Amino acid sequence: MLDVHGGGSDAGGSYFEERARTVGSVLAVPMGEKLGEGLREAAFRATSRNAFRSTAIVVELSRAKSFRSVSSINEGAIEELNRLVEVLGIRKDAEHVRALLSNNGFAGKDWVRYFGFNIRRGHLAKERRVAPRSLRMVDCLEAVWSLRPLAFDLKTRESLLGHCPVCERSLGWRRTYGPSFCDRCPRADDPFRGGVDLRDFPQPLVDVTDDEAIEMVAGRLDPASLRSVSLHTDMEEWSGGEIFQLTVEIANRLEGNPAGWGKPLQARSIERAGRAILEWPDGLQELGDWFSEGDAANLEGGTDVFSRLQSNPKLTRRMRETLRRRSEHLIRRRVSVRIAGSPDAGQGGQPVRNCLTQLRRLTRGGSSISATEAAVLLLRASREARHTADALGLPLPFLVDLFEAGLMPELYPVLDGILTAPAAPSSLSLIEQLCTVGTRRPLAGNGMSLWSVSFASMGSNGPQWVEIFRKVCEGRFSLSQLPDPRGLTHQLHFDDVENLDLEPCLRDGSARTDKVTLTQGEIARIVGKSRRVVGHLVDAELLPVNATGGDLGRFREQWMFTSEACDLAVLRGRRDLGKIRAVLAASNAPTLSTATVTLWSRPSVIGILQRQTAS
Repeated sequence: MLDVHGGGSDAGGSYFEERARTVGSVLAVPMGEKLGEGLREAAFRATSRNAFRSTAIVVELSRAKSFRSVSSINEGAIEELNRLVEVLGIRKDAEHVRALLSNNGFAGKDWVRYFGFNIRRGHLAKERRVAPRSLRMVDCLEAVWSLRPLAFDLKTRESLLGHCPVCERSLGWRRTYGPSFCDRCPRADDPFRGGVDLRDFPQPLVDVTDDEAIEMVAGRLDPASLRSVSLHTDMEEWSGGEIFQLTVEIANRLEGNPAGWGKPLQARSIERAGRAILEWPDGLQELGDWFSEGDAANLEGGTDVFSRLQSNPKLTRRMRETLRRRSEHLIRRRVSVRIAGSPDAGQGGQPVRNCLTQLRRLTRGGSSISATEAAVLLLRASREARHTADALGLPLPFLVDLFEAGLMPELYPVLDGILTAPAAPSSLSLIEQLCTVGTRRPLAGNGMSLWSVSFASMGSNGPQWVEIFRKVCEGRFSLSQLPDPRGLTHQLHFDDVENLDLEPCLRDGSARTDKVTLTQGEIARIVGKSRRVVGHLVDAELLPVNATGGDLGRFREQWMFTSEACDLAVLRGRRDLGKIRAVLAASNAPTLSTATVTLWSRPSVIGILQRQTAS
């Protein structure tokens, strides 16, 4: 850590010249660099070395405003820390000293600086903690001893001592008799010397069985660590603070502690957390499997505590993103071993709960599940799949049919091992293909969106959209693209719907996803209405509470929205009918109304349009 005069050469003697110019504003006895010693540890040692008892002297000489005591040095402004280094006489050319002064991405009030990276403020212990055996070897404090989750010295495995064995008060930072002495107990015959030598009170050694895991943690936190262990490519850009935080979060879950920080962690928990990181990603997955199998309460509750890491705000965004991808992979792997028998979905009509919770329940159950049901749940749990559905303007269950038809290669990372699809699609992805369509406006008065045409023409399910998209990608239709936030199916417009022939796409295509329960949001996207409208349909008992695609199909066989009837009239060449609502009202067609929409009997509407056409 810090040598009295420092090592190495000093070109032109500039270091000593600068010290000479600052006499009176710096400590007389300079402190050299010592690996592993932080600035507040160096300030504590320098105060006693220069025969001062109060550590406030270094704060005064540094003219610091951002930190008012040695204990809060880690929170100081970088320019004030730079002055502190000059006061202490530390040479700035050593690599770890440059790290101490690094201002790389300082994140704000919830963080403190630690050897060039940031750690959570709550991880820094307020009291001074020491390892007596280490002090016997080198009379200086190590910064890593101040990290609260670590209750032992990472090198000697000795438990840390945070209080005086004689007066039993916490070791502090305001006064000093030197790193190895209690700051509150002076010597009886000399009040300027310490009376309790902490080196005389060696602490028990903790039982460590996985040295490599502990060395991994030490290598990320202690510049004096002799060994650096390489980690998975997922973590190549993660800082030591990020690795430390992940270690703490995993260990906290092993001990049943709340997320973040709290009491010091057991060595065994840190070992196991370190091993999970060393063997990433399988190590974390195996630890999660073990935890889930061994904790009956979590098993019954259908929760996986490790999956919550991906939404833990105490982890950085890039860490949460990596954890999310790994969690999805783990769930998919668990799901794949549960799939058996027919790929068809089950009976449907089951409540749609949180998709991740539902997946974990299914994977932990004793019975097999269908590939279709698993695929829909995985899509709902996937951010990429949700973005794809939003971009298309279609409900998530329809993506299952598109994937199996080879039109959605983007979903391979989500559905690989669950469903099969053409191994090497010869065409570009669906969205890329459709977005190559021109952007000219449709013919005035004759244009209609792809979604409106398909909804007014047929039952609207996954297999039917497969047929439509195939023909669009083959250039069978003349389409224009206009801006629309509802997605690509609403953006693509037919130029002239009166000459449109969709008959090849209108054949009845039953879908396995028709047996899967739909969310109200998915139903709203299928029918082109708001969730509020769907809620009113459920309240009016026109749709069951947990409606499936089949339930929705039967509803549409009986009833039609006014907007849908208007589009169907246009498709059948009856623009001359004018306002279709007035025509339907005059015909005495059966009708129903909810708080938000009016419904018309589909058979009656079709009959009216046929009669009008014949006349």
